[in-house]
Amino acid sequence: MKYQRTIFLFSIIFLTLFVTAAGTYPGVETVLAQTQPRRVAVIMFNFPSNPVQPYTVSQVKDVLFHSSRAVDKYYREASFGKMTLTGFFQPDGDVFGWYTVPSDALDCNTSGWINEAKVLAANDGFIASNYDHVITIGEPYPGSCGATRITGAFGRDIRIWGTVLSESIVTHELGHCLGHAHANAYKCIDVNGNPVSILPNTSNCLNEEYGDQFDVMGMSGQMAHFNGYHKLEWLDPQNILTITSTSQAGDYFIKPIETASSGLQVLRIVRTPGQYYYLEFRQPTGFDQPFGSNGSLTNGVSVRVAGTNPGGNSRLLSMNPPSFNSSDVALTVGNSFTDSSFGITLTTLSVCRVTDACAATSGAGVWVRVSIDPAACVPAKPSIWVTSTTQNGNAGQSLTYTVQLTNNNIVACPTSTYKVNSKLPPKWTQSPVGFQETIQSGQTIVRTITITSPTSARSNEYLIPQKITAVTNSKLTASYPAVYRVN
Repeated sequence: MKYQRTIFLFSIIFLTLFVTAAGTYPGVETVLAQTQPRRVAVIMFNFPSNPVQPYTVSQVKDVLFHSSRAVDKYYREASFGKMTLTGFFQPDGDVFGWYTVPSDALDCNTSGWINEAKVLAANDGFIASNYDHVITIGEPYPGSCGATRITGAFGRDIRIWGTVLSESIVTHELGHCLGHAHANAYKCIDVNGNPVSILPNTSNCLNEEYGDQFDVMGMSGQMAHFNGYHKLEWLDPQNILTITSTSQAGDYFIKPIETASSGLQVLRIVRTPGQYYYLEFRQPTGFDQPFGSNGSLTNGVSVRVAGTNPGGNSRLLSMNPPSFNSSDVALTVGNSFTDSSFGITLTTLSVCRVTDACAATSGAGVWVRVSIDPAACVPAKPSIWVTSTTQNGNAGQSLTYTVQLTNNNIVACPTSTYKVNSKLPPKWTQSPVGFQETIQSGQTIVRTITITSPTSARSNEYLIPQKITAVTNSKLTASYPAVYRVN
């Protein structure tokens, strides 16, 4: 596809209108809740020894924009309209090629092939910086090269080889580009060989990669919605509630995850520091329509384990182990799930489906009771970590350090207060010093401290311990040094 230069130059003027907000997690880009479209280009290429063209431009655009399961339609729905796709030149994406690259397939230089294809596409107006994501389609990938992950996400871009182009593959790989890891499942067996929903130590559970068939980042060929953990950055604050103390035990009404809502859609419960239970409610709506109205998935609450921040794996739990079918994976009305080691019990009280009469008055949703047993509390030592550990400065200079303080208690324990102190060399000062912080179970807070050396300090490396201690139990303590190197 060739674009006229006048159109290309005119489009550059308006490039700033399509700037997309983005943040980063290690190795990937992370979606932020945003309404600007993400610009996508597709470049198709083949080799001199086999110049085949398995897809037409129309077919590619159908996958991305026009079919009933198009990638753009999926993301519009899953993000509640906060993420859309577009091209730089055309609203239904820019497709360049086919091009026959100069190098042949036998040289096995994947990056070289793609760069050659981009050079050829540049003659038709392609500029990489105009796009948030570039999808390269090569046909075929020679088996003699023996590469792994020949189709997949690479940073912000996607590579597809062979005749595997489909809506579900592009949607899944684009999810990786946006920062989402796989939707997995936990399959747990206790010491007696019995399948259980979860174990106290989840490292003893089998982490089944792609094991969540109800999430497009798992084994979801039907392009199911992202689960609540993977939707965190598309949800508004009122859609998420985190339970961090026994005082928050009670009954909660969770709205369906598929559609925008002003109510609660993701209920999180602290299990351990850095690990939450995620509860959500699914309905046969939109891309989740294939699940139907029968079975536990759409008649109960789904339970997963995941981290506190986006970018990691989620793990689906079976409420009827070992089965992970839609008929029995979720917690249905009248049934309870108990994680006794952490004092957490979940009970599904009632369900109102989108097809039920109650949906017209109270709205569709599921009532869940969260019970927390204080007897499960075993107070743990807190953690302290100086993230900007080692710094250099001149004698008399003030240096600022970032300190993370973590309450490692489970949710069954009450909120705790800690005192933070430091041990300074003579004539050194710190601000603040000797302060207290109240931290909820499983939570981490960040504070900054400023350490000032005296003008008489000699050139040396000084370790200045930062100590955190529970106010109610001085044995629950930890320390970490801030390192100040005087030049």
